[in-house]
Amino acid sequence: MVIPAEVLWQRLYFQVLRMMTNCLWHQRGMVVLFDEPYNPKAVAVCAAHDMIMPNNPATQISADDFGNDTLVLTMSDAQKNKIYAEFDNAINVYTLAEYAGRPEDYEVMDPCGKGIDEYKKCFDGLYELVTGAAAKMN
Repeated sequence: MVIPAEVLWQRLYFQVLRMMTNCLWHQRGMVVLFDEPYNPKAVAVCAAHDMIMPNNPATQISADDFGNDTLVLTMSDAQKNKIYAEFDNAINVYTLAEYAGRPEDYEVMDPCGKGIDEYKKCFDGLYELVTGAAAKMN
């Protein structure tokens, strides 16, 4: 499991985007079969940055998650394409990299099954992308 971007969004919200009081951040899963704990490496990397992982259960993405007032950010083009293929009402769906202004072929590194250094690199990449996306919203 990659480091949840929701944690980074919440951190930026409290540090940078306090003026955006009408924004809510939610995390959804593409496939949620059962509650699964966060990877201990992801927890450790977030803790090293004074970020606490949420203690909420995983939630499957559904048709109710789309609307004119909703922005959906995915980690990959494959996820974005799957959402558009599965949900007729899907709108405002972008990859995080796309929304942050990165090149089309840029994707978030998946550290699953790798060492702590890869989780740190993933965190750094996500933090940079979330910061870029947040600046675009501001």
